[in-house]
Amino acid sequence: MSRSLAIRSIIAFAVLVPLGCGSAPATPTPARTLYVGPRFLGPDGDLAGLEVDAAGRIVAVHPFGTDPLVAAGAVTVRRLDGERAVPGLVDAHLHVTWIGRSAEELDLSGARSARAAGEMLQAFAAAHPEIPVLMGRDWDQTRWAEGAAAAFPTAADLGALDRPAVLTRVDGHAVWLNAAALTRALPILESHAASPGMRILRDTAGRPG
Repeated sequence: MSRSLAIRSIIAFAVLVPLGCGSAPATPTPARTLYVGPRFLGPDGDLAGLEVDAAGRIVAVHPFGTDPLVAAGAVTVRRLDGERAVPGLVDAHLHVTWIGRSAEELDLSGARSARAAGEMLQAFAAAHPEIPVLMGRDWDQTRWAEGAAAAFPTAADLGALDRPAVLTRVDGHAVWLNAAALTRALPILESHAASPGMRILRDTAGRPG
């Protein structure tokens, strides 16, 4: 064996021995935090404490009536004030019919003023003479120039149309009617004016607008 080859073999052996014989570093156990203080409302009854790992995931629960400080062992303890804690509410659902219907409606999410929304409605009506009642969605007066102080729009902002137009606000809890729709809906609106949770915007003369 040549001297250079022997040297290279010795170097290779010196590198491989530590790699092959050494043990991999141990993965540190995620730190846990124990939250105690109030009664935690759980799916199977009240809890006395919750253990959370470093990623914020609940990894252990301690039923009410037990001592979580003893059961949990070595953890960081966080005491919370209060008498009861409820889990975060997750509202996961779909309005399937709304999703399908949205393809046939006027999208007003890009409107930045009542006038712009009215112009978009006029263009939509001209492009769809076959639709007897014009439907629109996702307008939001807080996105207009006035911001959060913007007033709700009125039927007059939509201009004159020979067909009713019903435009639903972005949150689904308010509708903007044009004059033709307002005329048809007025008897119903007036008969339900005192319904809980219902509010009809009116002009200075008291007329719905």
